[in-house]
Amino acid sequence: TEEKITFDEVATIRADGAHNICTATIVPEHMTLPEDYVYMKNWCGPCWVYKDNHARHTIWSIDTEWSGKRFEVKSNTFSDMLRVIELYERDHDPKHIDILSKNEYAWLAERGFIKLTGDINGSFQAPWQIVILKNTEIKTRLLAIGSKIKEKYLPEWERLKAPYVKAVLESVPTHLRKMKAYELQFLFHSDGWFLCHCIHALLRNGKLKFPKEEQRKALMTLITPR
Repeated sequence: TEEKITFDEVATIRADGAHNICTATIVPEHMTLPEDYVYMKNWCGPCWVYKDNHARHTIWSIDTEWSGKRFEVKSNTFSDMLRVIELYERDHDPKHIDILSKNEYAWLAERGFIKLTGDINGSFQAPWQIVILKNTEIKTRLLAIGSKIKEKYLPEWERLKAPYVKAVLESVPTHLRKMKAYELQFLFHSDGWFLCHCIHALLRNGKLKFPKEEQRKALMTLITPR
């Protein structure tokens, strides 16, 4: 069994504290693409963000061609996602007697994370619009479903992966091979290309529908306990 490469070995730490691996793909004009090729339009992720190793929650997110603009281009997205977790935890803390401020509610509503109804100066409700896994039991059960599917198809996936992994590693510069090898560990697991193809397949067979405009900002985001 080959030694597993860890994220910390290959990721870059940015000046704002974000710890990332970012990639871009350029398709030559003369290349003939397969019929089932799909583009990752406006794609970013999947991203997992939490404050530190003692954090209570993680926010998981993907930006796609179907999700609305949640953060301003000039904003610090990493810090903004941490703020979402902070506001969620305050909003759901039974010991916290004060509601969020008007500016905090407005900030969340503008980005599609909550939906405000009623009079902000009087009686109002602010239900969260993103998916929230409320406890570790739900998280464990959900992950177990994915693990069973992965185990069922693992031999077939490994057979499909082998020639692709070999070709990719031979095509990248030497100094990038370890980073690329790290990414290739997650083929058919949590890589963006695989998730993008899954979404397109579900759209084609009708199991997913295109979102309404008011649903776009809340798409592809969930909060889960750590």
